[in-house]
Amino acid sequence: MITTTDLTKVYRTRDREVTALDGVDLHVEEGEVFGVVGRSGAGKSSLIRCVNLLERPTSGTVTVDGQDLTALAARSGSGNRAGKELRAARARIGMVFQHFNLLSSRTVLGNVELPLEILGHSGQQRTRKARELLDLVGLADRAGSYPGQLSGGQKQRVGIARALAGDPKVLLSDEATSALDPETTRSVLRLLRDLKEQLGLTVLLITHEMDVVKAVCDSAALMRNGRVTESGTVAELLATPGSELAGELFPVGGEPSAPGRTVVDVTFHGETATEPVISKLSRTYNVDISILGAAMDTVAGKQVGRMRIELPGGFEENVVPIGFLREQGLTVDVAAVADGAAGDAGAPPGERSAEAVAAPAGQAAARAEGGAE
Repeated sequence: MITTTDLTKVYRTRDREVTALDGVDLHVEEGEVFGVVGRSGAGKSSLIRCVNLLERPTSGTVTVDGQDLTALAARSGSGNRAGKELRAARARIGMVFQHFNLLSSRTVLGNVELPLEILGHSGQQRTRKARELLDLVGLADRAGSYPGQLSGGQKQRVGIARALAGDPKVLLSDEATSALDPETTRSVLRLLRDLKEQLGLTVLLITHEMDVVKAVCDSAALMRNGRVTESGTVAELLATPGSELAGELFPVGGEPSAPGRTVVDVTFHGETATEPVISKLSRTYNVDISILGAAMDTVAGKQVGRMRIELPGGFEENVVPIGFLREQGLTVDVAAVADGAAGDAGAPPGERSAEAVAAPAGQAAARAEGGAE
């Protein structure tokens, strides 16, 4: 539904250039909620404003629902003024802003009617459509109120209703919940998820809150310095060894308690989330396991968790237990090996993890059987 290819945005001032987007490739499937996360300055807001061509990309292409918006912008002529074709394409893309952007002089109903006025709908059509949308977002009884009389969550619901006025196929959300308290954030996210299901929307949202990704997103991408460093479905990311985004979603901490110890991060997802795998490992190999940290939550209706455990001995001594965990369907990363441990303790943990991933499953199974005997 949304595809960006080699998207670049450079802001130029008199004495310098700032690259906000540096060759961004992104693909959002129809009907999914896709979250883009990253720190301030990562390029998230520039990306979402380029998707609907509120910002003209310096280079690259943006395609929404099979239509190349950058080609439409090129035909609009010079400057930032949009041509008729581009304005028509934008009408099918709703936008929800962080700070609501409501007109204080208009009622709630009047704010929702505004885009319908711009689209040329008659007064009766505008009013009927706006009331339907307010009912959809749970604010039918506040149609005559003014923005100053609403709570933050209510203002954002008005913003969502306004964004839906043009019957969009795509809804863009730029930090829509960052100004809201946690309870209101949850209610707005539930609303977005429900609207996605009811109206068949594709939602692209920008956020710096990992809880938003866990609560509502089907897929996600991590941005850093204007580039997408990771992307995929949330389930794929959680099952990817070394995924930075998975670590951000479920942060766990803990250092080796003593020399000669190996620290491992284990991700439970799917059916493994309810299995007593760690206790089974301890019984099978008679291993004393310390739990240094854990995090558990529900993602897309499924229980997912991460746990940091400590195993006695160096990495080489723990190849069989680590292989056992992987055979149970868990994602396993070697986080650290304490100084003084045996084997390749001096090598970076990532290299050891990659080596273990590359080891044939059959070999690990054979060694596990030998250990059990």
